[in-house]
Amino acid sequence: MGPAPSNFQIVRGVALDIEKLKAKAQELAREDLDEKELAKFATYFLKYRDLGKLKMLAQRLQSDTEAFARSQRTKGYYNTINSLIKEPGFPSDTEEIAQYLCWLTRLIKYYKGVRR
Repeated sequence: MGPAPSNFQIVRGVALDIEKLKAKAQELAREDLDEKELAKFATYFLKYRDLGKLKMLAQRLQSDTEAFARSQRTKGYYNTINSLIKEPGFPSDTEEIAQYLCWLTRLIKYYKGVRR
């Protein structure tokens, strides 16, 4: 594998577009996505490493919010996460998804802290 372009960072063999990741984290922080909710999805993915299962979980939580959501804000988080996972630019490689979700969670927390 050759060197990654300057806006990419190699993390455990996965090339992540850091600028794109930062922009997405800033957008989600502005939308006030709870990074702890995203961290739960990241943990679920790290356990099962299956994008199909992750999409199914996101869809189920979004559609059956009465059973899972405690507030309107939680419903909004599920909608945002479901949309995130369905985006055309969402990674498809298992390791890349894991890195993407974990770094996104960390960066959202960072940007929300900077905003305060």
